Amino acid sequence: MDRGLQTLKGQWAPVQNTLEVAADPQMRANDYMAGVQTKAGVDFELVASPVQFDEQPTPTARGPEFNEHGDEILASLGYDPEQIIALKVKGAVA
Repeated sequence: MDRGLQTLKGQWAPVQNTLEVAADPQMRANDYMAGVQTKAGVDFELVASPVQFDEQPTPTARGPEFNEHGDEILASLGYDPEQIIALKVKGAVA
């Protein structure tokens, strides 16, 4: 009778691909997958951060879309709307 990994000392686990890991019951039980939405409201999942503070998971959110906050950033740097448009026309910013 082959006992395989049962006779080895130390930790071991089967290797899973990304789809298998995302569907793993233990991943789900530990809330390692977080539901988020795109800017358009489409639901999808991300891997949650493994960091916890006071045994509470850190919030997970989507990343911004391309240049989603560009105008706000330029305005916070002191550019007025006309200057921002001029930069876009010149191709300096998106």
